[in-house]
Amino acid sequence: GGLKAKVHPGSVNARNPQAENGIIVFYDIQETTDRWMYDTTIVEMVPVLLFAPDVAEILRVGERTLLSVGSWRVALDSGVVEELLALRSVTRQLIDRSVGTEPTAAHAAATDA
Repeated sequence: GGLKAKVHPGSVNARNPQAENGIIVFYDIQETTDRWMYDTTIVEMVPVLLFAPDVAEILRVGERTLLSVGSWRVALDSGVVEELLALRSVTRQLIDRSVGTEPTAAHAAATDA
């Protein structure tokens, strides 16, 4: 399901083999002769696992763990999953403490702002 769209043939990513089955983010979709994605970026699975809002552990059997990322299922080494979940927690804390907050005197001094 979902909205079907293609990378515009004029895009540099249209010639990238990863665009066929990879994860693509885009800025704009326009409909002309087809539904075209513009300003695309191909994203690897690691940033998706790090920043997706809905990563959850489904099953752990020995050295393998199955995660859900939305409707996707991803199997990883269990040790990697432990590190990933810890990194997600620290990243969330960093974002919560820094994004949208007023700069402090320390911020201004560090950036000469």
